[in-house]
Amino acid sequence: MLRRVTSNECFLVTAAIAGALFIPAALAQEGKPAGNLAEKHGGATTAEALRNAPGQNKMVWVSAPKAGKLPTIDGTLSLEQGEWADAPAIAGMLAPAGGRLLPLKSLAFITWDEASFYLGMRTEVKPGYVLRRKGRDMDNEASRDDVVEIVFNPLGRDQPEPAIFQIMYNALGFRWDAMQTVGVTAKYWDAATWEFKSDYRPGMDHWDLEVRIPLRSMRMKSPNRSGDCWLFLATRDWKGLVDDAGRPQWNIYSSLTGNGGFISQENQFPLVLDDSAPVAQLLDISDLWKGRFGLKARFANTTAKPQTLTVLASVYDNSGYHGRDKDWTEREGPLATQSKEFALKPGEAAEWAIHGTALPELAVDPATR
Repeated sequence: MLRRVTSNECFLVTAAIAGALFIPAALAQEGKPAGNLAEKHGGATTAEALRNAPGQNKMVWVSAPKAGKLPTIDGTLSLEQGEWADAPAIAGMLAPAGGRLLPLKSLAFITWDEASFYLGMRTEVKPGYVLRRKGRDMDNEASRDDVVEIVFNPLGRDQPEPAIFQIMYNALGFRWDAMQTVGVTAKYWDAATWEFKSDYRPGMDHWDLEVRIPLRSMRMKSPNRSGDCWLFLATRDWKGLVDDAGRPQWNIYSSLTGNGGFISQENQFPLVLDDSAPVAQLLDISDLWKGRFGLKARFANTTAKPQTLTVLASVYDNSGYHGRDKDWTEREGPLATQSKEFALKPGEAAEWAIHGTALPELAVDPATR
């Protein structure tokens, strides 16, 4: 399952796969922290508990099958060679202010095996923009650069006390890391065993990075297993962008959920390890920047059984920015919808492209811009 709700100034798109992948968003209630999830089985939070947790972010939901072929951690995503073909993918970063989709392409892939998680990210670099990468001091200066932030929350599993693991990397591989525990923030922990590789040079039109995250680095005693549930978030902090008026902005924070503070549990999204799930990759939603309904997606069956997927993609008016109001999509209905069914034999994959069609012009309240 991969549920993605994406918004720009005017539109929100929900890509949904009935029964397995994208389903119409049931957005979390505003202002109610998830807190400690009550439903536990053997000390592990269940997917059902996450679905029912009040206030938990459900705008992105990823069910990830175990990787059949692990990526090579060399800093280059090698997408044309299919290196990340077995990993769920999410396109687009949202700014928390107004929930707007940034007009900068981004992709995030995540997969796993028994001992580690694997993360691959590609973010666009516009012509003339040079990544700030001056920090060469671990746990200090790197946070002032263009960075990617990664947050893993094991939801208390194997933890003597609940802890959230946060790390920032600049393009040179220097990091800032912190273990957030109850009542303690910015408590440094040793993330040196994370294997990080980066590919960026001035003049490139993107920044690639790949990371292997060993479970033991996060104090985990048991291996990854199908059915395990985590919360996760990847963000991109941009230094030196300019706004519409040409004014430089010191830091533009963006994330896969666009809901503000990355340490707040309700702003992280569920990552459910599920060997029965298909691979869902939402690869491109840049048509939304132009007020057009279009996307590119890919689906793969890495299981041993045939799978039938019904895919639904819808676009909603988000000009008033509804935040995490859980019912507004049901109240207002979509501006446009398309659906398609895929029958995938074991080992098969299929692509779906919705070619951009014009959406109606919307009157945008200046207060929401």
